[in-house]
Amino acid sequence: PLNAIIGFSEIIRTTPELSEAERGEFAETIHNSGRRLLTLINDILDLTHIQAGRLELHPAPCLVAEAVDAALSENAAAATQKELTVTSEVDRTTQVVFDPRSLRHVVHNLVNNAVKFTPHHGSVVISAAETDAGTVVEVRDTGIGIKREDQARLFEEFRQVDGSTSRGYEGVGLGLALSKRLVELQGGQIWVESTPGKGSAFRFLIRRIPLLAQTAGDQPIGRGPLPRVA
Repeated sequence: PLNAIIGFSEIIRTTPELSEAERGEFAETIHNSGRRLLTLINDILDLTHIQAGRLELHPAPCLVAEAVDAALSENAAAATQKELTVTSEVDRTTQVVFDPRSLRHVVHNLVNNAVKFTPHHGSVVISAAETDAGTVVEVRDTGIGIKREDQARLFEEFRQVDGSTSRGYEGVGLGLALSKRLVELQGGQIWVESTPGKGSAFRFLIRRIPLLAQTAGDQPIGRGPLPRVA
């Protein structure tokens, strides 16, 4: 992202003959690259604090649909550019006990991943289902898919699938690793089912928490404040 920011800003700075349309296009690229860089920095900060045992989580009742709404809004531009159909089937009343910021982060990462790896005119569907163990949130896409032997590496830090079909997609391999940590820190699980050429379904389980634990939702998990990049 930093190369794009420097490169396109230099073009705007040194090329006065650019049209307004070109300037707008380059400015949009700079803006999007800046947001990706900010996400990367915050992901690194979160992973660093998890590894140091300093990430503070505050489980509380929250609506899954609100996290999905935020993810859809944040990924709308990229989805529109690829003419993807992105829909939510999540019931507006589905509630879980989870750290709200973590929930938004995990859902965003999964939706962002689905949009990124789904070719033009494909589809992404977000859903949530109640099970005996808890609530399972699913993000299903019609993307490029992942080979079985590569699936175990998806949730490792700074690891990406090395297949030629995936190398044209940007990313450094932090989003899924961070999502796994955030889910498992709160007693859940995250996994993927995928078929190359047909698509993937990423799911994570938010376990049921007894009512007594719900009333103590303001008690933090972890210790120390987590600094954020504004």
